[in-house]
Amino acid sequence: FLEFFGSFNGMSGQFFSPQGIDVDSQGNIIITDGLLQRIQFFKKAN
Repeated sequence: FLEFFGSFNGMSGQFFSPQGIDVDSQGNIIITDGLLQRIQFFKKAN
């Protein structure tokens, strides 16, 4: 993974109100954003 990701905005890879985070069985990160009402998926870097 990158050292950090996301910032305060509404574009892809950015967040307004991150409220949940999970890692799936393949190591990908899933983050929910309450204000933007969306789920973002981040694939594990090779």
